Order: sequence, then C-alpha cells, then structure tokens
Amino acid sequence: MPDLAALAVHPACPDAATGPEAQALRGELARADWSGAPAQLAEFARAASARVPARFKPRKERPAEVSWYAYFSAHRDACREIGSADKREIVNLLMAGLDPETALRRYLAAKADYEAGSAIR
Repeated sequence: MPDLAALAVHPACPDAATGPEAQALRGELARADWSGAPAQLAEFARAASARVPARFKPRKERPAEVSWYAYFSAHRDACREIGSADKREIVNLLMAGLDPETALRRYLAAKADYEAGSAIR
C-alpha cells in the first residue's frame, strides 16, 4: 500500500503538492490495488480501540477546564512551558475523553513532532 501520509502538505510548503514527486505519488496511488484496504482498516480500528486509555471519560468544556486546572496546579513543574494556546488544545483532548496526564503527554509529543517537521523546511 502506498503511504497516504505523503499527500499531506505542510502550510509552509504548498509547492510540495505540485512538484514532480507529488505527481509521481499521485500516479502510484491511482495504480495501487486497494482491494485489501477494508480489511486493513478494520484491523487498524480494532488496534486503535484497544489503545484507548482505561481512564477514558468524555467531558464538557467547563469540567475539562476544571480537571486541567487541578492537574496543572498539582504538576506546575511539568507544565511550566504550557501557554494559553497549549492549554486550549489540552482542554480539547480532555473533552475528547483523555485524562490530563495522557492529554499533556500526547500534546507535547505532537507539538515536538510539528516543530521538528517545521525546522526541517
């Protein structure tokens, strides 16, 4: 199966969507045999469901903010680099059902990946 993630275009480099490599990738995707995709997708969904934290608990916005504030207050050292925009994203993860510790870990990992990708370009 071709790597569909290669189709994602970073906002800082919109030219990547029109270059010869992008055209070659589109051709490869068009020629790919997608008949096995439904089975792979079902397996991926099962694996992803198995990775959902045991403490999964969707929240409304206010309870999520209260939960984040309680965690933030108890773990100020771990949260010293968190700004208001970061807080907003973490609260969104809490509203999606993650616990504060997992939400912070996932957010920091995603932020580091994004910054590493931005630094390359």
